[in-house]
Amino acid sequence: MVLVITCILTGFLVQSLLPQTVGEQARRYFEKTLDEHYADWDVTIQRGTFQAGTGLIFESIEISPKTSRANLVSKWWSQQPAVKIERLTVFADLDPQKWMSGDSPLSTRRVAIEGVVANVQVAKDNGISLETLYPLPQMGPACPQIDLYGVVTNVTFEAAASREVLDGNSEPRSTSAATQPIQLRWSDIAISTETSSDESALIAGESRERKLVFARGDSNFSGPIELAYDKLQEGSDEQLRLKTTIKDCHIDDAIIARVRSRISKWLPAKARVSLHGDLSAEYIQQNETDQFELDLVVHGGNLDDPRLPSKIRQARGRIQITPEQIKLFPTQANFGDAHCTLRGTAALVRQSRTSFDLGPTDFHFTGEGLTLDRPFAEAMPEKLHDLWQKFQAHGRLNLRAHASNPSPLRSKAWTLQSEVDIRGIDVQFDKFPYPVEQLVGTIRIDNGFAVAEQLTGRAGGQRVNCGFRVPVRLDPDAPKVHTKQVTIQTEGSVLIDDALITSLTPRKAQASDQGSVSTTTGALIETSSSRSVSKVEQFVRSLRPRGVIEWATATLETDAYGNSSRQFDFRVSGGTLRYDKFPYPLYNVEGRVQIKDDLVRMIGFTANNAGSAKVDCNGLYRIPNPAAAMKADSELNLRFQIADLSMDQSLRVSLPESTRHIWDSLSPGGTLDQLDVHVHQSGTNPLDLTLVADQNESGQVTPDSLSLRPVAVPYRIDIVGGHVEYRDNEVRISNLRGRHDGSRMVADGTCIQHPSGRWLLAMDLHSGCRLVPDEELMAAMPEQVGRAMRALDLRGPISLRGKTNLLMANDDTSTPVIDWDLLLQLEGNRIADVGPVHSLRGEIQVQGVRDAEVLQAVGNIALDSMHAYGLQITSLRGPFSITNEQLRLGENARLPSPNPDPNGGGVPIVGALFGGKISLSGGVLLSSGDFEIDAALANAQIATCLAEIGQHRTGITGRFDGDSHLEGRLGDLDLLKGNGRGSVSGANLYQLPYLVQVLNLLRIKATEDVAFTNGETEFSIFGEDLNFNRLVLWGDLVALEGGGTLSRREHLDMSFNTRVSPQNLFSKVINPLRDNRYTLWTIEVDGPIEAPTIRRKSLSGITQTMEDWFPGMVRSTTADGGNVNR
Repeated sequence: MVLVITCILTGFLVQSLLPQTVGEQARRYFEKTLDEHYADWDVTIQRGTFQAGTGLIFESIEISPKTSRANLVSKWWSQQPAVKIERLTVFADLDPQKWMSGDSPLSTRRVAIEGVVANVQVAKDNGISLETLYPLPQMGPACPQIDLYGVVTNVTFEAAASREVLDGNSEPRSTSAATQPIQLRWSDIAISTETSSDESALIAGESRERKLVFARGDSNFSGPIELAYDKLQEGSDEQLRLKTTIKDCHIDDAIIARVRSRISKWLPAKARVSLHGDLSAEYIQQNETDQFELDLVVHGGNLDDPRLPSKIRQARGRIQITPEQIKLFPTQANFGDAHCTLRGTAALVRQSRTSFDLGPTDFHFTGEGLTLDRPFAEAMPEKLHDLWQKFQAHGRLNLRAHASNPSPLRSKAWTLQSEVDIRGIDVQFDKFPYPVEQLVGTIRIDNGFAVAEQLTGRAGGQRVNCGFRVPVRLDPDAPKVHTKQVTIQTEGSVLIDDALITSLTPRKAQASDQGSVSTTTGALIETSSSRSVSKVEQFVRSLRPRGVIEWATATLETDAYGNSSRQFDFRVSGGTLRYDKFPYPLYNVEGRVQIKDDLVRMIGFTANNAGSAKVDCNGLYRIPNPAAAMKADSELNLRFQIADLSMDQSLRVSLPESTRHIWDSLSPGGTLDQLDVHVHQSGTNPLDLTLVADQNESGQVTPDSLSLRPVAVPYRIDIVGGHVEYRDNEVRISNLRGRHDGSRMVADGTCIQHPSGRWLLAMDLHSGCRLVPDEELMAAMPEQVGRAMRALDLRGPISLRGKTNLLMANDDTSTPVIDWDLLLQLEGNRIADVGPVHSLRGEIQVQGVRDAEVLQAVGNIALDSMHAYGLQITSLRGPFSITNEQLRLGENARLPSPNPDPNGGGVPIVGALFGGKISLSGGVLLSSGDFEIDAALANAQIATCLAEIGQHRTGITGRFDGDSHLEGRLGDLDLLKGNGRGSVSGANLYQLPYLVQVLNLLRIKATEDVAFTNGETEFSIFGEDLNFNRLVLWGDLVALEGGGTLSRREHLDMSFNTRVSPQNLFSKVINPLRDNRYTLWTIEVDGPIEAPTIRRKSLSGITQTMEDWFPGMVRSTTADGGNVNR
């Protein structure tokens, strides 16, 4: 500037020979020179004057950018003067001799500049708006002294619109502050220049020049500012010393707002900073060497950064930077509620004048009352954050740490030594994330390991002791250390709840950070979009455990080769179990669980069910390990031994769905003595369930006795002994013994799955089985059979043996199918308590099937003996068949054959009666008891018949033949009806009491000559009345022909006519007796069958004639049946 003024004055004196105003001419020349030098700027000087004794004075100098400039920083800046000077005074002396010699006539002594305002704007590319003002124009020798007064520098920064401004979310106050300039106010600036004028020194090249600058002022972000600049040039030696001090510096949001766009990458928009301190800086350079020192003393600082978990308040400290090191003196601050102290040093390794590297660095940190949580962990260095991630600690602690690094900028490993004094920390270890609360103790980090020997806290409300030794890997290039160990012990009982079971799955870092898991590895399986579940947790959850556990120990280890192992050993007490695959509820569970690596053992478990059952359980579960050298599938083995097991609904729903139909079909009840359950599953194979049930033999039946009530035959059977196994989808029954009152059962059997998917129960009934046909048995039979049995009213036990098959229903819509092949043994049974049929002995073989549509059976009767109405029938044999409600006997039976006759056509039921053969055929409608029977008797011996009724006579011969047809309803004699016929031949009947009485009435002596030899009868039955429609007896002498009735009250009412026998000689000789039926006498029988009255009536005059013809007749005319012995 001094050179410019000197040039102007020189030009002015040379060109202005005329007496013009010196000041105006100087202003014009000065303004023109500046315009030519600054082509992009508009320069205006309002006034120029010359004052004798002082020099030139220029007023109101303004330099503004031209509006046509393409690189204008902003429209606003273009409308403001870039530089404005109120007054510029050039103190100079006028020397005419210099003018005469052609030099400038002015000799400048000093320049004073007053009221300077410079508006500087920094562009986005860090370009300075006033940089084109340099270099200044050269207008003469430099001025030795320049003084500036009242200098104000306004610095503004051009910034792109931030995201907040674009979104309209910025605060108007912060936007307004960002447009305000940073203002430097200099009260005075002194610039002096000393130049050597010694010609000899100049010739020798030893010129000397010294330039001094001293400035004082302040700013809108600080108190007093002092700046000193001293540069000395002596020949080739150069010395430079620069020193500045800023007192009472205060950086706040208003200042930050002005430069926020420049520091946004380090300081977020929502961050708030305030700083109060003093800054001093000094730089000394001598030739190629230099030295500097930067010293910042912070009296108070605050930082509110959303990236930090807490606010930093009342920061106080000092930092000193020299070419050798950066030294942080003890600096204190409040971090949230914690009081922290940080000190340290970092060596500086100079690589060039402007390039440095960090050498050995050492920091010491102390924190009292730090709050450890996730936000705090996120602010940690990566390695420390990884360590925190393993434990996810939350709570308060005191921290003392020493960190060192030989070369931080070269990614060298940090060496960390610290001591963490925890005071109520809650943690969840990643391998076993069970919440442990209020931990108290000390953790030391040294030599690459974090070690805690004795930490105490509470888990599940109980005191817990834990310790660990885990690696802390701060050097990414260092070899990975695998060795680690975690041990947990409790001093009380811990509740088995969801938190404890969830802890069996190791926590994945990505699951915690991201909240979801998309892939599964190892022993993890995907259960939802938010969490993966380990095989151990899956198995334990399948047990549905409840209760409390007492930890003996829980240890997690990893050896030097990276092989991980884990061991949990605890006892369960007062618990409950309900295994998903066999969900039988167990209570009062006590036992030991041992988990070692991939093997889970259940040892010595005991429990009770809801009743009185006592349960013992042992087992193991092997967790699959796909990462193992030899890939192994999972394996489950559980064994339950149960005593006094109640057959209740809880046991039914515990069985596999496929086997519940067996239960439903058998409907068990009561208490089983022993049950052994073995559950096995390997890998993804189907579950293998084995059940072994034993009922101890007992001769007594109690209310709690085990019982079965099959749905197909709902007849309760109390099980008093037996063995049942369910294995390989098959049920085997051995030596099953049951009873129902007087009924007994001894059987073996199997139950397998039919190709149709239904279960088939096959029973083999052994000798010793016995049924008593009581009301309960009849109610259990099919409806038709039950009604028939009630009508038959069979009494006495029936022994049976054979086989039965029951195809069980598999749903509510299907119907059981039963078939049987049984042999029934009758042992003196009878029909009704006092019925006429009794002493049935023999066997009945029957085969049949019953399903939803049909009841069909065939069989054979093989009775050795039976008594009916006082008569004994023996060797009764013959077929029968049952189709739904129809029972067919003898010839009517529909027997299976290649070409069966739909109407029967078989053989009748035959037996022996009175030495002859009796045959039966017919049918019975089981639903109503209606029957229709055809019976026939052939070759019955009269002597045998008489012997059967107690009339033992010798010499009696003859046979009886007959047949009958009967209809009626079982149990209702009023509906009985029928008819029949019979005949006697080859007999010699004269010794029977009734016949003797009749012969006496006929006055015939009972001898063999007059015996009855033949007879015929036709009869009918109605209810209990027997009607003899025709009854004829004849012999060689006489014949009887008549009829009558035997009523239900055993009252006889019969009448016979006597005639000459057609075999008598006289009937053959005498014509009237040969062709006509002449009645000689009429005999009437009336009265009870026990003592009937027999009377004779005859025609007048015939008696004497007959006596003459038959001198053997007696004189008696009546006979009293009461004197006759039946």
